[in-house]
Amino acid sequence: MELEQMAIHEAGHAVVGYILGLACNELALTHEGEGCSYSHVAYPNLVCSYEGKSAHERNTTLRAECIASCAGLAAEHVFFGVPLNTDNENAQSDFQNIIKCERSGLRIRGDRGGLIGDDVTLSYIPRGLVEAKRLVKRHRNTIQQLADILVEKKKISGKEVERLLKEWIPR
Repeated sequence: MELEQMAIHEAGHAVVGYILGLACNELALTHEGEGCSYSHVAYPNLVCSYEGKSAHERNTTLRAECIASCAGLAAEHVFFGVPLNTDNENAQSDFQNIIKCERSGLRIRGDRGGLIGDDVTLSYIPRGLVEAKRLVKRHRNTIQQLADILVEKKKISGKEVERLLKEWIPR
């Protein structure tokens, strides 16, 4: 994947995550050809962050996580015409993040406790892709701006990402 495409992919995650109320820990590109990294939440800490939350709140957050995880591929699709499907090699780690949420103990079927299974989790992905694509199209210029800065700096702190996005996307 080219550096610009990686930056668009990662900026897509960050912008869509921000819109959905998810915090970005860091936005980073490693050396050319070695891949990239983005983190909008610390997945291992999800269970702790949901104590005392209703099933509806947990489900809403899982939905946001799914859409933000799909936003990298959606951005590649909108900007570069990359096919928007679950077989995309570049997005496999993003889709795995959705499954990690489930496996961390996130319960969404009500307070009786049933864990969401892979089949239910994977059903979120097609819907997540559709919503992510809609948000990427709407915020295309912001994604491009953030990607341009990322290509230049290679690394942007979560605080800086939040500051820039607050400036560019008024709430």
